[in-house]
Amino acid sequence: RAVLKPEPADAFVIAVPTPFNDDYTGDLTYIRAAAQALAPVLAASNLVILESTSPVGTTEQLEAWLAAARPDLTFPATAGDAADVQLAYCPERVLPGNVMHELIQNDRVVGGLSPRASQMAADLYKVFLKGDCLLTNARTAEMAKLTENSFRDVNIAFANELSLICDKLDINVWELIR
Repeated sequence: RAVLKPEPADAFVIAVPTPFNDDYTGDLTYIRAAAQALAPVLAASNLVILESTSPVGTTEQLEAWLAAARPDLTFPATAGDAADVQLAYCPERVLPGNVMHELIQNDRVVGGLSPRASQMAADLYKVFLKGDCLLTNARTAEMAKLTENSFRDVNIAFANELSLICDKLDINVWELIR
């Protein structure tokens, strides 16, 4: 269930905004705040999943924040598969207006900071997911999300340019696209 203040659980999913700073770098303030709120309730055998669109390396940064707040626990950077707390990145892949269907049907990229983290996250998503879980590492999963977003943006820009050209040439853009 979703809560605003973390409570003890087996797994935690962080899905917070990641706006841009004035210099167009990612603003990780909300992720850091989530880490600070989550740290007191973390326990051995927990899984933390980040779903927010974020720069490559953010899952590792999340791990560093959690490790600094909880030196009594081990994390994948120092303990790999044997870590007390496992972390993974699994980007959301839904379109507004069709969230519930896509949440269940779409394939999910799952990238852990360790192979065990990837598998733990995949096992969690497979409880409700009908699509496939595509396992990789966290950095590749983070890059996959950024690549998907960029691909979509380029296609939208291309379609807009086609529309402008077709208007000038008196061509029906919808007929062209068909």
